Amino acid sequence: MTSITFLAGCASNEELSREFNDPVEPMNRAVHEFNKGVDKYAFRPVSRAYGAVTPDPIEDMIENAGDNLAAPADAINYLLQGNLKSSFTMLGRFGVNSTIGLLGLFDPASTIGLPETQTDFGETLGNWGVGEGFYLELPFLGPSTARNTTGRIVDFFIDPVSIFVKSPESDYVLGAQALDIVDARHRYGLLLDQVLYDSADSYAASRLGYLQSTRTLLKGETDESDLEDPFAFE
Repeated sequence: MTSITFLAGCASNEELSREFNDPVEPMNRAVHEFNKGVDKYAFRPVSRAYGAVTPDPIEDMIENAGDNLAAPADAINYLLQGNLKSSFTMLGRFGVNSTIGLLGLFDPASTIGLPETQTDFGETLGNWGVGEGFYLELPFLGPSTARNTTGRIVDFFIDPVSIFVKSPESDYVLGAQALDIVDARHRYGLLLDQVLYDSADSYAASRLGYLQSTRTLLKGETDESDLEDPFAFE
């Protein structure tokens, strides 16, 4: 599945095209075509069927639950970045939404002044001064960089949910995360279809959108509310 993040008001195509570090482009393009096939024959039809039978309130609950499961890892990364305010906010959100919000199905935390923000270990590394490295497209996961790929791996091992939730409860967590992915593919279906199937070069369009957004977000020139992010796995 392709992970694409789009951002309004970024650098121009010409400006960014001079800054590509894509030494393994032939391999990346092969992986991109594989991801397009997986999306075309699996994720897109499943997401459309899901959207056809799932009422909007249920979709909102699924999205809330997925965001809530990610909150503890977000809190840890904000702590590592030295952002204590955001770290405590995400911990507070997790506590409120996991209890009053019925295991994260609802989002009362936002109504009491605990807004959601998202981060990951790739952004943590960037805040520590680690360069993004070369561009990569990962099977099923989509666009990434060497730095953000390392971040994905670290995020998996530092996520308290994956560490402390054991079977059989962990099976429900995995199910909720998988359903959240399908929900995201449905929510951003038009955007993804335009890039993957309507653009002249879907690989270049995916690379451009991903690098624009990750660089601008790291610079602090925008915030999460400005982004449309179909698949925020990081």
